[in-house]
Amino acid sequence: MVLIDCNEDVRNGKMDQMLRKQGLRSAIRQKFGDMSAPPTHHRVSVPIDDIYLSHELTFIRAGYLAFGDGPGDHRGLFIDIGKQNLLGGDIHTIHRQQARGLVSSDKKCTDRFNRFFEHQLNRNHVIERMNKLNKICHNELTDYQLVEYEKLDRFYVEAFKYADKRCRKLKAGQIGFAPEEIQIQARKMHLWSLCIRKHYGCNVSSKLIKRLAKQVKIKRPMQIDVDLMVQYRSEAKSQYENLKPNSKEIRDRWLEKKALNYYNDGENKLGDLISRMRRIEDLRDSHKKIKLAR
Repeated sequence: MVLIDCNEDVRNGKMDQMLRKQGLRSAIRQKFGDMSAPPTHHRVSVPIDDIYLSHELTFIRAGYLAFGDGPGDHRGLFIDIGKQNLLGGDIHTIHRQQARGLVSSDKKCTDRFNRFFEHQLNRNHVIERMNKLNKICHNELTDYQLVEYEKLDRFYVEAFKYADKRCRKLKAGQIGFAPEEIQIQARKMHLWSLCIRKHYGCNVSSKLIKRLAKQVKIKRPMQIDVDLMVQYRSEAKSQYENLKPNSKEIRDRWLEKKALNYYNDGENKLGDLISRMRRIEDLRDSHKKIKLAR
């Protein structure tokens, strides 16, 4: 299976011809045909992205997402293939790789990593001990030298983990979910960004704009002057940034209000569920603070 951005018309381009010679086929165009393929980049009028499959693979469904319904300036593509057909045999559990702190393209991050890494190595005199071991090791290592080598290797690995954990702060999950106050500002930013792009001639889904406008209760956003769009987007971003530091308190108030509404409507089980969720989140935040204070 190949998911590809060809930077040319996939219906008759050189890349399409080459992939077909290799025995691959376009899953989406097989389902919908060449003539109905829409543009997949917001500044071109032809499809330049596609999904190719070998003939052994069968798919359930495939298609295109609307412009703006995903990250980037390309239209999102999707395909649904059965696990048994794609992988065959027993399905093994995939262990997700955790995000690493070190990003080599970020100078500030690499400087912090090197500083923490060197501090840990110097703390255990790893460099001096490595140089000393290198001078006395000529042939097969003795038992003492093997033990020393293993210790230095363990110090090196632990120093790397220590520096990797502290060189960059990962901020995932730091903003509490409160749709009536916080996420609505994020949706407004997204809406005005899409409207500005559409105003300047980019391919943007009108249905997506209408759906977002309905969610944030803004009528006919495309009829507003583009300068006002930019102003409204800036205001939404400013409000979003102001709400972020207090997102946990805002979420707690939102959950409290939601639980109270359920109790008033006689939905005691749902009210108890929301109340229990509040207690669990409060307990989790307390444990985080204790862990950071150590």
